[in-house]
Amino acid sequence: MPRSVHLSPHDQPRFWYVLDRAIAHRYGVAISGPPGREAFADISTGVLLEVMGESMRWHREHEKATLYSVLNASRAWRFAVEDVLGSKLEGAQWARPRWQTPALIDAAVDLRHGRPAQLDAIEVDRFLDHVERVLLLAE
Repeated sequence: MPRSVHLSPHDQPRFWYVLDRAIAHRYGVAISGPPGREAFADISTGVLLEVMGESMRWHREHEKATLYSVLNASRAWRFAVEDVLGSKLEGAQWARPRWQTPALIDAAVDLRHGRPAQLDAIEVDRFLDHVERVLLLAE
């Protein structure tokens, strides 16, 4: 992934910042200074569900059928069901046995690890539809 530095809050959608803050609060390891739990306030479940929904819509517009579409959706689905904010790959591991087409999850994981695979755009769209419905029901 190319290096990217954004200094304006208008450069990127807000959901990236909110999700990163929530992860930093819950799992951040201090190299110097206070631990993540002290440095960053927690983000409410309702706000996280809302921004995860924004993320699904963003992926549809900007990264329709990429490994990140699938992996971010997997993480969001797990959060909506179990209130666990884990990594993208942990989300994929959780989602795989629950999705009707596990090959979709497998392909995204393979691509993430640099292995050759292809994602079916229609199947990715179905997956994002499902996750968006689950997020709405969980709000």
